[in-house]
Amino acid sequence: MPKLNEESEELQMLLEVAEIVANARMSSRQRGGDLSPSDKGNLSGRATENVIRDHLLRKCFKLSKTRVQISPLSMEIDLLQLKLGADPMKMTYLPEEVVTVFEIKNNAVTDQATKTKTNFDRLKSIVRNARFAFVVLSERISYSYRVTPKELQYPVYELISRRRSAGHWMESRSEIIAEYRRITSTGERAMWETGEWNKLINDLSSKSG
Repeated sequence: MPKLNEESEELQMLLEVAEIVANARMSSRQRGGDLSPSDKGNLSGRATENVIRDHLLRKCFKLSKTRVQISPLSMEIDLLQLKLGADPMKMTYLPEEVVTVFEIKNNAVTDQATKTKTNFDRLKSIVRNARFAFVVLSERISYSYRVTPKELQYPVYELISRRRSAGHWMESRSEIIAEYRRITSTGERAMWETGEWNKLINDLSSKSG
């Protein structure tokens, strides 16, 4: 059984995203409304990109801003790891400036693997020597559309695996920690780190540009 580590970087990232979404929902309710499912999905997606980017920057990787492009394609890309001479403030890059192309998700959605593979294949045709990385912050292991390396045919880094479906509990620090500590009736962890975060760091370090 994976060991509990409530200070793990993966859990801290999950908690940081939860806090951003919870604060946005509170602000919306104070104005007499609430976050729609679409708004919540967009917000959690953007928050996940920014949180993961921030944690990678702390490890001294050279990164772009989020939601950039690689010329000549008009395709939004979640994040890029850049070569040493590239300008991290640009919004459009040349293929030769790119080390790694990231797709970053809070959790996968319907037909995620097909959509991502199509985009990665298009990008690979112009960024021939780059690495590709699909990073998902957490995923339910029984989810029908869980993205796997076999299905995607590119590296997949699932940082946290869980047995429970996503829901409002993932906006609560106390509920996330309770779920992280929970042991199922069969004696298994309900939520755990996969080790893929450390693998991602090692993989990025081996090709830093």
